Amino acid sequence: MKNYSILAASILALSVATPAFADDNVNSSHVDQIGTDISATVAQGGAGNTSSSTIEQGLITAGTNLDATVLQGGIDTINDSFVIQDGTNQNAELDQHGADGTSNVSSITQDGADNTVIVNQNGTGNTSDSTTIQHGSGALNTITVDQGGMGSANTSLVTQTGGGLTATVTQN
Repeated sequence: MKNYSILAASILALSVATPAFADDNVNSSHVDQIGTDISATVAQGGAGNTSSSTIEQGLITAGTNLDATVLQGGIDTINDSFVIQDGTNQNAELDQHGADGTSNVSSITQDGADNTVIVNQNGTGNTSDSTTIQHGSGALNTITVDQGGMGSANTSLVTQTGGGLTATVTQN
């Protein structure tokens, strides 16, 4: 009887736990990079997931040629992304897509010279919030934010200081 009870409890525990592995996962990524000519790419997705990504480049000593790419998507997901870059010739690109109640939150901060940010947040029935901050010098400091989708609520905050500034925000 004792073996039967343990077997029954194990089968019950597995049957209850199995759906948790299929959906509703927590995807977490944290990348710290120091130096020059560095690149980081994070891709996260799924249904019902919570995806969180942080990329920090050149924070201890300012770097050169920093590249950060974040790709997040899914259905009924929470996508949070944070990119912080310090240096020269920085590029940050963020794509967040989803449907059916997906929440997209992005924050990108760049400090240095010749910075480029591209944020794409699209989907159906989403809430998308984008905060982009550049403190830069040089001839090129560009921010492009594209937010859209049927039945979506979009918010964008852009802050730039320095020289050579261009900001474009498109919301559909």
